[in-house]
Amino acid sequence: MCSLNEVTLIGRLGQDPKVIVKDDQTSFGTCQVGTNETWKVGNNVTNHVEWHTVNLNQAQVTYAAKYLHQGDKVLVRGCLRQKQWKDKNGVFHKAFQIQAHFVKLVCKKFGEPVQNGETTLD
Repeated sequence: MCSLNEVTLIGRLGQDPKVIVKDDQTSFGTCQVGTNETWKVGNNVTNHVEWHTVNLNQAQVTYAAKYLHQGDKVLVRGCLRQKQWKDKNGVFHKAFQIQAHFVKLVCKKFGEPVQNGETTLD
């Protein structure tokens, strides 16, 4: 039997990517990517934004720190990971995150020009 764990998102960054440098000087990071959907029922228009936590490896976080900023549209490909923990009150929590395999700039925030060296998918 076959299975597939693959996620593809195109959305906007809610903030600049967060870079974390460990004691051994390796780095990793996270970013929040917002995707939205809009629908209309009668005269009411509803817009729903879903926020996704994306985990970045060392190579991706180097790219993200240099080229990606809040409001930029990005393409993320990866797989879904479940994180579980128990808080100080003994309550279990679950969260789903995307472990990125591929992250690229689609377009800059609100039409800003793309600089030399940046890769876009326009």
